[in-house]
Amino acid sequence: GAGAGAGAGAGDGRLKQLIATRRQEDWRTKEVHAICDGRSDISSRLDKYFTAMDDPSSAIRVNAMQELRSRAPLGHPVAVAKAIIHLQDSDLHARLAALDLLVHVARGGDRTVIQAIVAQLNGHSRKDPTDPGDISYPHPKVHGLHHRSQRPIEPSFTQSPELKVAGIQALAAIAEDNDLRTTICIADMAANEMNERVRRAAVNALVSFGKFELVRDVEAKVRELKHKQAK
Repeated sequence: GAGAGAGAGAGDGRLKQLIATRRQEDWRTKEVHAICDGRSDISSRLDKYFTAMDDPSSAIRVNAMQELRSRAPLGHPVAVAKAIIHLQDSDLHARLAALDLLVHVARGGDRTVIQAIVAQLNGHSRKDPTDPGDISYPHPKVHGLHHRSQRPIEPSFTQSPELKVAGIQALAAIAEDNDLRTTICIADMAANEMNERVRRAAVNALVSFGKFELVRDVEAKVRELKHKQAK
């Protein structure tokens, strides 16, 4: 009798936990839809972090993005959009934090996010003068632009091995296995990247996508290039 009672109590506890989890998931889903419908008041609890992402202090911007990793619901459109903007932040750590935020918040296969990261990796990104953060191009629609964080001279990741590695790892986490744009970008880096750490990250990403034949082709090309350079 006591055992049966204990079992029933445990079952009730699991049921309550399941109900609570589902309610939380429903609430997050409703919140994202509400934001998309223009009801930003529902997300007011995150506003202070979004505001902090535009602070002149890089440490505050980084901290805001780190907080949003666990606070922003999956697919939150404002969090995703602002993280994409800060892929061109003037501070290295803020750019890394933006990538990390996208890994935690962006939905798998998000084409906008994937396109933004690929553009940063292949050097095709351009500075947008209307985005907060670029004080070189004042814009009347952006209030208080001169107080925002300045953008780097080079907006892409091409000059930073650390950003390249983080960008590749972010793509591996967000992109789907059959995403052709991602595969081409990473395969090119695996075959032609001079930095060994970056090249290894690219190879590992291809392996995670199941592109084993492509990895063999890339490794063969790299061995051939090294052999020619040794002569």
